[in-house]
Amino acid sequence: MMIAHEQVPGEKMKLLMQQIFNLRIDLSKIFVQKGPSSSEYRELSIKLESLLKAYYEEQLLKLINILKEELMELWIEKGFQHDKTIEATTKLDQIIIQYQKLKNIG
Repeated sequence: MMIAHEQVPGEKMKLLMQQIFNLRIDLSKIFVQKGPSSSEYRELSIKLESLLKAYYEEQLLKLINILKEELMELWIEKGFQHDKTIEATTKLDQIIIQYQKLKNIG
């Protein structure tokens, strides 16, 4: 059951990466054919920006989950007030702030 849950985000990431790749190719072609001021180029640029934002959000969420697991292991092993635990907490906080900032853009 847990494996199926983990595969869904992985498939989502693959799909996002493929869409980003294809969109970049399309943008390059339109740039050469019509230029950057064309409405088609602007529309695809906005779509690419949206896909990149979704990709970065997914990556940050993965990193947050990894850091949370590491923090829990440190807490269990070394205690809540150990320097390494505090460092891990600070690092996790920084990544969560980055994620929140990204979510609040656009």
